[in-house]
Amino acid sequence: MPLLQRLCAFSRLLLTIPFQLNRPSTGGQEKMTMTNSSPTTPLNVANQATQTEALKRGGLNLLGLFGAENDLQAMVRLPSGRVKTVKTGSRIAQRRVLGIDPQGIVLEKSGRTQRFEMPGD
Repeated sequence: MPLLQRLCAFSRLLLTIPFQLNRPSTGGQEKMTMTNSSPTTPLNVANQATQTEALKRGGLNLLGLFGAENDLQAMVRLPSGRVKTVKTGSRIAQRRVLGIDPQGIVLEKSGRTQRFEMPGD
């Protein structure tokens, strides 16, 4: 799947929390507030966009890849649930990022390498 399609799919996941932009009548400052009113997603769209069990619970998960192809970065969910952005050479969850390519990320821990690919590939 091309990188742009992966980023679009990932951004759709991030946009599941509805919000609307409210402009106060005084001060001219914009403020974002969360609302419970959101348009419903057609069932066929929701079924196509949802991947059951795509991410391992309690494990390290690759969420997305972004940036120029010669300087890719990755968004990773740690076992704690925290989300972190990494690049080659970064350290996460007792591992070192050896490389990032359009298909995934390679990590090293105690001399052993492990590859994580985008969910759904």
